[in-house]
Amino acid sequence: MSFLTVAYSDVPTVTGLLYGVGPVVVAVVLEAVLRIGRRTLHPALVSFAVAAFVAIYFLSVPFPLVVAAAALAGFLLHKWYPDVFRSGGHGSASDEDTEDDVPGRQPSLFRAVRLVGTFALLWAAPVGTLVLWRGGEDVLVDEALFFTGAAFVTFGERIRC
Repeated sequence: MSFLTVAYSDVPTVTGLLYGVGPVVVAVVLEAVLRIGRRTLHPALVSFAVAAFVAIYFLSVPFPLVVAAAALAGFLLHKWYPDVFRSGGHGSASDEDTEDDVPGRQPSLFRAVRLVGTFALLWAAPVGTLVLWRGGEDVLVDEALFFTGAAFVTFGERIRC
């Protein structure tokens, strides 16, 4: 898509396609942020973020002051209510169980190797092709590696090996 944007952004069909894809990308990222936030953020921590936004955007409080106030408030909150900083962990009770989710049973080595091999093939084929086609220093290769890291952080699921 990056290539289409750079090379053919003046073509009306491509421009229309990109306008249609933009909201979908925003929705996917927003859903991932909300999903992660529900599992990891206590309402008190959300209030920190809201207060920081209001202080910076509406009240024009200098950023270093906002960081210092958040650090102090976080220190005091941790001292009085340490459970606020414990996350809910990965997954939920509603996640589908797999054969390897049986309590007390370790996933098989074959399954772990199969997962890693499948990932490596599905990732290395397009990225490797891109490197061979455009060279290792190309901006598209840099983007592929950047978004690979972003995907690990944003959409990563727990890996039980």
